[in-house]
Amino acid sequence: MKWAFWKKDPEPEKPINWSTPGPLPRTLFTHLVDELKIGSDWVRSLGCVARPVAGHNHLFAFRAFSPSQTNLLGIEVIDYATLDGYAHLILFSGTLNTQTGKVNLKPEIQRRVA
Repeated sequence: MKWAFWKKDPEPEKPINWSTPGPLPRTLFTHLVDELKIGSDWVRSLGCVARPVAGHNHLFAFRAFSPSQTNLLGIEVIDYATLDGYAHLILFSGTLNTQTGKVNLKPEIQRRVA
């Protein structure tokens, strides 16, 4: 009998609950930190809301925001549409393919943060 208790199976990424705001998905977090070289502590503090893109099974439109900013302004982010009237609070926006892990950011919002 072989014991390999020191070896752990990699944990699968938890399914994302797209209907409510929550932390950034791991693939989006990694893209912002590794590709765009944004500080991980700040990126970790962001929240995210998303909705499925019509006609695509694994494609989601997302918006990243700062929960501390929305709380300070008294705005309760419930879903993706909540931020429609508050474009200045959207820090990152784009699409995320959950099957391939590909992230596409909208350039106008990306320039706002840079």
